[in-house]
Order: sequence, then structure tokens, then C-alpha cells
Amino acid sequence: LTVTGTNGYAINARELQTGNNASITATGSFHTTYSMHLQASDLAIESKESALLSDKYLELDGMTMKAGDTLNSVADVESYTNEKALKTVSTFDDSLRSLIFGDEYPFALDIVLLLSILLVFTAIIVIPIALHKKKAAIAMAARDAEYAASKKKAKHKS
Repeated sequence: LTVTGTNGYAINARELQTGNNASITATGSFHTTYSMHLQASDLAIESKESALLSDKYLELDGMTMKAGDTLNSVADVESYTNEKALKTVSTFDDSLRSLIFGDEYPFALDIVLLLSILLVFTAIIVIPIALHKKKAAIAMAARDAEYAASKKKAKHKS
């Protein structure tokens, strides 16, 4: 999103919140009369006065910041202190994280665990059933052979 300000403000609102990985280039300040929460966004703001003006609350998180008098002269800063130019880069990590093992592990580990559990469960259920069917088939074949032999003997006697 590219915004060019009128009357010095690129954005003038009661509240402003940017979401993860938003990208905004602005000429003019962002001004809010209540709250401003800029989260994990790529911003390039240059203004004649402070780049960010909030009458009540201002919160910046999930991004690295550079600030200065112009976008060409920005330098790394730990926190925003009313500079005229602000450039941020999102540090938001949108890769899936493990629900079972926690954020330090990838989601693929959850998939491997669930597939392992499914495989073990299948082995516990399917192998005994297959063995029972095999034993039953052998027993049926033996019974059929015995029946056929007894019929042959009975036919021989008559």
C-alpha cells in the first residue's frame, strides 16, 4: 500500500492496526487520536514532523526498526523516539510450528508422530486379525482335506 498525505498526515484515524507482513510506504505521518498498533509490518514512512503520532497508545512489535530525519539517513534503533523517518522490516515467522512439542519444533514433527501412532495402532489391530484369518484358512483347508479323505474312504467301502 502506498499512501501520500494531505495536511501532513498519510493516515489520520481514531485507531490504526497493521497485521502481519503488511507493507506500507507513506509520505506523511501516521496519526491516531486513540491507539496505534503496528505489528510485524514492512513500513517506509517519511514526514515533515514525527512519522508516528498517537494521542494515547503507540505500540510497535515484531519488526526491526531504522529511524532518522529522512529515509536515506535512517539508522538502527531499539525503539521509536519521534523521528521524521521510519523504516521497519517484519520479523514475523509464518512457518507452521508444532502444536504438540511447542514453537521450537516444526509442524512436520507432529505429522511424523501422528503417522507413527497410526502405524502402531494399525499394527496392533490388523496383524492379529490377519494372523487369525490365516490360522482359520489353514484350519478350514485341513478340515476340507479331512472331509474329502473321509468321503473317499466311504466311497471305497461301498
